Amino acid sequence: MPENNETLKIIKFYASKSNTPVIDFDKFLTFVKKYAEKYKSKKKELAVLEKDTDIVITSDLLSLSEEGRCELEYDGKNIVRILYPGYFREKIERAWQEYENNSALPFPSEESLQIKIPEKLLIMVDVKNDFVQWLGNDNIEESKIFRLDFPHGINSVVITPHLFKEKLLEYSMYKIRAYLREGRNAYYIQNKLAGIFKEKEITLKELIEQTLERPMHVINTVRSPTDFYFRYWTTLSNLIISDYKKKVNMLAEEHSFCQAAYLAGFYCVYFKGFLQKDRESHLAIKQVEKAIRKPPYAFTLNDIYTIKDDKGTPITKKCAREKIHSFLEKNTRKEENGKFPSILRVNTVDGKQYFIYKDNVLPLSLRRVNELGSKLRNQYVELWEQELKQFRKTQIMIDDNSFAQELENKTKEEDPLLYSLLRYDLLFVLSHESETNRRIKAEINRWFDSKKKELLPLPSILGLSREELLDDARRRLPIWQIMPVVGSLVGFFKKISHKFKSFSNEAKVAAKESKRMVSKSIKGKTAGVTSVKKEKASTVTTKRVSAETTSKREPTAKEQREAYRKKILQLKEELIGKDAKIEDSMNELIDKWNPILEEKARKNLVEDVNALVRDFLRSLRRGFAVSPPDLARVRNLAERLAENKAFDRIAKKDYLKKYIELYMVKVLGDRVKK
Repeated sequence: MPENNETLKIIKFYASKSNTPVIDFDKFLTFVKKYAEKYKSKKKELAVLEKDTDIVITSDLLSLSEEGRCELEYDGKNIVRILYPGYFREKIERAWQEYENNSALPFPSEESLQIKIPEKLLIMVDVKNDFVQWLGNDNIEESKIFRLDFPHGINSVVITPHLFKEKLLEYSMYKIRAYLREGRNAYYIQNKLAGIFKEKEITLKELIEQTLERPMHVINTVRSPTDFYFRYWTTLSNLIISDYKKKVNMLAEEHSFCQAAYLAGFYCVYFKGFLQKDRESHLAIKQVEKAIRKPPYAFTLNDIYTIKDDKGTPITKKCAREKIHSFLEKNTRKEENGKFPSILRVNTVDGKQYFIYKDNVLPLSLRRVNELGSKLRNQYVELWEQELKQFRKTQIMIDDNSFAQELENKTKEEDPLLYSLLRYDLLFVLSHESETNRRIKAEINRWFDSKKKELLPLPSILGLSREELLDDARRRLPIWQIMPVVGSLVGFFKKISHKFKSFSNEAKVAAKESKRMVSKSIKGKTAGVTSVKKEKASTVTTKRVSAETTSKREPTAKEQREAYRKKILQLKEELIGKDAKIEDSMNELIDKWNPILEEKARKNLVEDVNALVRDFLRSLRRGFAVSPPDLARVRNLAERLAENKAFDRIAKKDYLKKYIELYMVKVLGDRVKK
């Protein structure tokens, strides 16, 4: 029901005029009729109350009762009394309004207002123990009333939640001003404080003068207390209380002085703690900001909650989760110029949400692509090796489209975050917006199909060629299985062998015995014939082989080496040009990627890199024995080697990668010379 309900207004007016929250129903109906008759010319809505008073008022009272704005007492089915709890709150607020106009008045209490507030409306606060806690509570019902209870027999104070939060400190400052104006209290307090705060006489004098002349100005020293202001206000409060707490019969004004002193002191304690907590929260947010800029770069909300400070304390103990949420909300909001926010929210296909700093998206994407590509390469090579050993080929081994679809499914399953990051609209914009080093941007730019304005297929991004994987799997097979004729025969016999397993053991034994008997009976007769047949067969075979050799001659070893050497020269020309020397180019690159100045250690690092490359090429010797890799394969292999964890201390990976490319070509070329 809206606040402007006329019945509620009339109840408030009647309760205030009668000075009681208990209203007789019949008397109230009579009052309403007279009220409506008197004011109907000014308020047309009152006309209905004059005619149908009983019906309208009863209906309105039932609605107000359901909303908790009043309570009804019945005699049978008839309303006999109206209890209006708002009476207490309104009377207290009028009393504080009077105090605001005249600060010489005492703070309101139940005794001074001559009321007895029902316990269900009261929140009783022990000022010494609970005041600070209630100041920090934002979930207080406005219908409640605070009763502040002080120690040492000091009178209680009643106040509404709104005034408690917004005005009580201001009222306390006015009362302290009244205390300082009393007699020689200002001079007395200044002398007392001067003995405690050495060399602060001028500051103390200014504070007391400001309290006397502009009490609202000094409130800021309570709300934002430095160490000095905190000590000043708590000491001043203790001095005022000490003057009166031993007095047996205090005047109403003296009760108010002590009340104001207690309140000012505890307000200062509250704001000091609030500032300290706010400072801790600020530092915790800084810790969050620092942590999520570091590996693993992508964090869920629960991951952020578990971040710890430098002392190992979880940040949630120093910072409310709401503060963390506000920080994330602020930094994930898109900028006015349309640019991406500093932190991105990334929702993955498995239902998780990650927070990633904008500048970390490209490095994270590249790292996860390399990791997933390497992992899947090993998985497919091993799996396909087993398939080939069984003379089988699955669809993804022979069809590029099937392989691409398989990779998409695998990426979703193995790395849902990477799958969600691989978006052209995201990566393309970030390659221009983010402050990521050029090498990483160059790598990411290789993923773009600029004509179609989309990403390249996953096999290209992950560096996984179906044909290369199949070749790698074949190279791991036994030598006899690689040979075309032998492998085909074994495969053929494996496929048909199951057809003959149905023969019974008896049939096999009978066949064997029959063969033995026939062989024995004709042994002598067939000896000569067999010899002639073998000789003829040998002659025919020799002629056939000779004819085949004449028609299709295999290249000699010398010719193979020459072809290999030409391919190596072609690789070298593609990398550094026709006239450049490979050793000179390698030395130039060493100066760029090798961070070590000390000569011996510098040479050792170069040798470490060289040894790793040689070992790696040795593991692939079968594949490169007949034909060297092409330029794309060399670059792919060099990139994988450059990202090896052993070389984490080398910052300039682009120069290292180029060096490895050249050294690989050199090693392969040296093998030809041998």
